[in-house]
Amino acid sequence: MKKSALLVFTLLAASLTGSATTITFGPVNHSQNFPLVGVIVALQQFNCTGLCVIDSVQINLTGDTNGTVGYENRSGGAVANVSASTVGTVNLAAPTASLNFAVTPTYNSSVISVGAYDGVLDYGGTSGWTQTAKASDSKSAKTTNAVDIATYYTGAGTFNVTFNGSANSTFTNAGGNYRAKTNLSTVLAASVTYDYHIEEPPSGVPEPSSMALSGCALLGLGFGIRRYKSR
Repeated sequence: MKKSALLVFTLLAASLTGSATTITFGPVNHSQNFPLVGVIVALQQFNCTGLCVIDSVQINLTGDTNGTVGYENRSGGAVANVSASTVGTVNLAAPTASLNFAVTPTYNSSVISVGAYDGVLDYGGTSGWTQTAKASDSKSAKTTNAVDIATYYTGAGTFNVTFNGSANSTFTNAGGNYRAKTNLSTVLAASVTYDYHIEEPPSGVPEPSSMALSGCALLGLGFGIRRYKSR
């Protein structure tokens, strides 16, 4: 009988304890050439009502850069070990400052030596080169501020994040007389993750699922007691 009673109490406790759950909306994608100026993307709020409580909100962003970087030596002599680095910086601004951050996909080119200017400004031939520049960076930011969560991120609608960004290139060992070009675009993938839990119902007002589980547990207890008495 003691074992049957312990089983019932264990089942009752499990039925009333809320467990943390995670849900993610997105990603929402946006692509364009640099620069980015005031680009607005809408992310989904979470309609967490009743006994549902949002514990945290996390915004996730992956920023990719794609394009080309080119170099042309315009001098009369060869240039050794030329390389380039490109950095795309994308700033994300959320409704609350705690969720603001930036991604910085960075590409480092191969090191290439070139000859004297071959007379053609084509970023190729014997005096120049063109390389494909691809890079990726991912970051996230999280808030547990209950006021911010209730004000901006809870509901059946959306909230806006704003992107601003630019791309820059740096050439190393380029020599004194050269031409360079950079053509970069970005692909952004933004999503939002909510951690939430279901609170225990008020005392005396169990949820239907809790009532059903409790009923099954009590039936099991009665069956166990009857078997115990019949011995």
